[in-house]
Amino acid sequence: MREGIYLTERRQVEVEEMDLAPVGVDQSNANQLQRTKQLVWKTVPVSDTTGQPIRQDNPLQQYGIQVTQVTIGDPQPEKQLDQLLADKKRLVADRIRAIQEQETSKAQAETEQLRKEIQRTREVQDAQRQKELAIIAQQKEVAVARQIAEREIVEVEKTKRLAEVDKEKELAIAEANLAIQKANALSAEFEAKAILEKGRAEAEVLKAKYAALGANHEVYLAELNRDVANSLYNNLTNFQVQMPQNYIGGGQEQGLTTNLDVITGFGALG
Repeated sequence: MREGIYLTERRQVEVEEMDLAPVGVDQSNANQLQRTKQLVWKTVPVSDTTGQPIRQDNPLQQYGIQVTQVTIGDPQPEKQLDQLLADKKRLVADRIRAIQEQETSKAQAETEQLRKEIQRTREVQDAQRQKELAIIAQQKEVAVARQIAEREIVEVEKTKRLAEVDKEKELAIAEANLAIQKANALSAEFEAKAILEKGRAEAEVLKAKYAALGANHEVYLAELNRDVANSLYNNLTNFQVQMPQNYIGGGQEQGLTTNLDVITGFGALG
């Protein structure tokens, strides 16, 4: 008031402020603060080339009035100003509401789109998982079939090997029996040859013996009679012959034909 009021002008300036982040695709946390910038119209002082604010001429100087003190009481705005401020507040509130509704609609649309994307991704993942499970099940069935086939092959090979072992065992036993039979045959052959040779030898000896005895048969018979006599004499040393004192006998026509006849005969002998 003493040196003149500042020269001002309306200018659109950028204002930076802290505010809650709106809910959207890139921001799901509504409680997170973020810095936002917006353009607003403000009344700002006009500066000169040196950066000093430019003042207007004091209209009181032309009347020789010097300002020594300014006292501000209780100013009452005009009704028109009150109405203007109320309209401005309402317009600003409507604008904010409209912006919020737009942001809300946009966020809802983005949320719905995100939900659809999530659902589509989940369905794709489920389909992929079902496909992988089907492939895993098929691979498991193939592996089980392969194991069963390999087990059957092993069983067949085992049975075949056991049969071969049994045949080899039977062949070994047969070869051993054949060797034993050959050995027995050779042994029997040698034994038969030995018996034959022994028999021939004994026959030659016996032939020679009988030939010798035949040539001296009288001497041989005398020696036999002597041996018989010696045996009889040695065995009849204590031999006695006693004749019976009584005899009861008869033939079929005369004699004892019943038990009664025998008892009668014994009774007659006393």
